[in-house]
Amino acid sequence: MIWLFRLFGKLPLTINHAVGAGLGRLAWLFSRRHRELTRDNIGTYAAHARRDEAGRLIDQAIREQGKGITELAIAWTAPVDRLYSLVKSCRGWEHVESAKAAHQAIIFVTPHLGCYDIAGRYLESR
Repeated sequence: MIWLFRLFGKLPLTINHAVGAGLGRLAWLFSRRHRELTRDNIGTYAAHARRDEAGRLIDQAIREQGKGITELAIAWTAPVDRLYSLVKSCRGWEHVESAKAAHQAIIFVTPHLGCYDIAGRYLESR
């Protein structure tokens, strides 16, 4: 399994994402528990959405869950230069610079959305 994880980490991001989306679909097909958890997590929204909207949201969620797993392979195995190159923009950095100039403490809070592992390693570069 480790060799497979390392392979995911070497793939170009678009291919990594395609593989991850496929893995998300496989997890959905073969894991009743995964289906139940995903439906429960989306349940509040789905209760108020049209049936086709809820279906699209579930489909998107299972693809993104799979992509999150394969992105971890990049975050944990890729050289830092590659990680830094994956970050396309960083908005609001002037607030960090202002706090640093004022000798204020800074606490970064990263949500559990997207690839926060890459974000944390990128922040260390700044």
